Amino acid sequence: MKAQPNSGAVVLSDDLKNPAMEKLDLCTRQILSEKLGRGSKTVDLELEGQIELLRENKRKYQNVIKLAQALANQLAQIMQTQRQLGDAFADLSLKSPELHVSLDFLLVNTSVLHKAVRFLTA
Repeated sequence: MKAQPNSGAVVLSDDLKNPAMEKLDLCTRQILSEKLGRGSKTVDLELEGQIELLRENKRKYQNVIKLAQALANQLAQIMQTQRQLGDAFADLSLKSPELHVSLDFLLVNTSVLHKAVRFLTA
């Protein structure tokens, strides 16, 4: 480590010649010139291909999420409809003794379907 004798600052000569520091300085200058519009954009074809692949995968995953949300909404509507059907079957079963067995069967099936949908949405 060499220090300049009459100066308040200490300059390390090893740091000035460090290739990593020189590369960092060069990259920083390049990025700044690109951001300010003074230099051309640096293009890495392999990296650009990987970035495009990631963007395409992101679009696909977003579509899957959108479809899953639509399915969840539809299942919630099915659950609500099944609940209403079960209530209607229970009322009709009480009011129509001749259809009591058939309506009870429908009520049981509706409650089983309701439980299955609730399991799927959990």
